[in-house]
Amino acid sequence: MSRAAERVEIAADNLTNATTAGYKATHGFRALLGSEATAPLDNASGPKLSVDLTSGALHNTGNPLDFAISGQGFFAVRGPAGTYYTRCGQFTRDADGRLVTANGMVLQSQSGDLNVGSGDFKVAPDGMVTVDGAPMGRIAVMGFEKPGDLDPVSGGLFSADSAAAKASDASVRQGMLESSNVSTATEMISIMSGLRSAETGQRVVQVYDDLMSRATSVFGQV
Repeated sequence: MSRAAERVEIAADNLTNATTAGYKATHGFRALLGSEATAPLDNASGPKLSVDLTSGALHNTGNPLDFAISGQGFFAVRGPAGTYYTRCGQFTRDADGRLVTANGMVLQSQSGDLNVGSGDFKVAPDGMVTVDGAPMGRIAVMGFEKPGDLDPVSGGLFSADSAAAKASDASVRQGMLESSNVSTATEMISIMSGLRSAETGQRVVQVYDDLMSRATSVFGQV
């Protein structure tokens, strides 16, 4: 029942983020091993969640503060607790001219916080940001030797257990966003399957309790 509840919870979280730009669907690690897997789902025995890093479709928004990554790689964003990684390139500009995420994390260039000022700017496919032709910095698009070292945090945000390196096969697209790669149909099926498993487990528990109650009653009369 606990595993079924976990499966429903993961699928529900994926559905919640089905419209989140750049979101990557997560799945229970046990699902990758098959239904016969018996290893406990905890961090001591292996990764609890597996992330589907398949790219989502890119669509044009026309907003110069929106970016998408074509190829592999992640935007690096800095928050109070450190650096995180995301495929969501939906940014706004703060009072200091820095590009920030919805929760205030600052987009990183290869040399620190990216500041584009208050005017118009352009982003080249290699991530170079220019204002009136003058370079302002290059957007840091980072990759990992072992994508499995990425740990989902929330809403398409990841922390990493290993050092990131510059992604070699990625390009930045200004005025575009990457769609979530969540399959609504797949997640709905997963939820229904998990609920059925939970119901089956509940019936087994009820039968077991009934049998134990009867056994106690019978032995009590002996």
